[in-house]
Amino acid sequence: MINKVLLIDIDNDKTRIPDSQLRSRWSHHPIGLMYLASSLHKQYPDIEVSIFHTITSSDPYERINHLIKENPPDLVGLRALSIAQKEFKQISGIIRKNRPDIPIAAGGPYPSSSYDDILKLSLADLVVIGEGELTFTDLIQRLLSDGTMPDDLPGTAVLKNHQVKLNAPRPPIDDIDLLPFPDYNLINLKAYEGISNHAFQNSAESAIICGSRGCPYRCFYCHQLFGKKVRRRSAENIIAEMEEHYYKRNIRNFLFVDDIFNVPAKEAKKILRDIHHKLPDIHLNFPNGLRADQIDDEMIDFL
Repeated sequence: MINKVLLIDIDNDKTRIPDSQLRSRWSHHPIGLMYLASSLHKQYPDIEVSIFHTITSSDPYERINHLIKENPPDLVGLRALSIAQKEFKQISGIIRKNRPDIPIAAGGPYPSSSYDDILKLSLADLVVIGEGELTFTDLIQRLLSDGTMPDDLPGTAVLKNHQVKLNAPRPPIDDIDLLPFPDYNLINLKAYEGISNHAFQNSAESAIICGSRGCPYRCFYCHQLFGKKVRRRSAENIIAEMEEHYYKRNIRNFLFVDDIFNVPAKEAKKILRDIHHKLPDIHLNFPNGLRADQIDDEMIDFL
C-alpha cells in the first residue's frame, strides 16, 4: 500500500568541500519534484507527499536518516544532476542500509542518462526516464493495484533477471497546460534564505516558472531531457501561475527556466506583453534558454 511518498532532490553543495573556492551557496527550488507531487495529488489526493531538498539542510544525510526511520515512507523518489552522483550514491546507501524494505525510484537528468549504472549498482529499483509526471503517477497506480514494482512500465528502466531492461519510451506530454502548477506548498521558502538562485538573488524571495519544454537547437552539451520539439504553455496559464505567487506569496522575482523561452518569438512576445499589463511591477530573470540571436527590437521593448 502506498500512503506516504518521500521525494528527495539531491544537490551538490560545493561550499561543504574543504578548501572550496565557492563561498556562497546557490541552487534552485525542486521544481521537477513539485510538478511530480502536484500531478500525483491530482490523481491521488489522499497520498501524503513530502519533499526534502538537501541544499536546505546543514546535515542532509542525518536528516534523511531521521526521515526514513521516524516517519518511514512507502516509496522514496531520488532526483539529481550528474554532478551530484556521489551524493546520490551516498543517500541511496543510507536508505538501503537502514530501510532496505523501502523501494526507490529515481529520475531526473542523472538517472535518465545513467540508468544502466544506477540499476546495476542497486541504487534504485526503477528509473523514470525523461518527463516524469505521467510515468510517476502510473507507477503509483501499479504499486497500489499490484503491490510490486512493475517491470514493463513505459518510460522506465528496471533490472530483470540481473539484466537492465529498458522499456518503451513514453511520448512527450503534448499539452503541458494540462499539468497542475508545481506544488510550492511542499517547500518552505524560508529554508532557502541565504541560498542564491540561478540569477544570484535570494531564493527565499523568488519563484521558478517553466513556460515551455523542449528546444529545436542541437547544442552538444544539452541534456535533451524534453526533446527537440518546443511545447509551450499558453500565456494565460503562465500568468495564472505567476499571479498565484504574486498574491499568495508576495513574490516579485521570477526565473524562467525554459530550454528556449524566446522560440517561437511570437508566443514569447505575447507572454511578455501580458505580463506587462497584468504584473507590471515584477522582475523577470532568464538564467537559462534566452537566445540572443532570436531577440529583435520589439522583444527588447517588451523586456
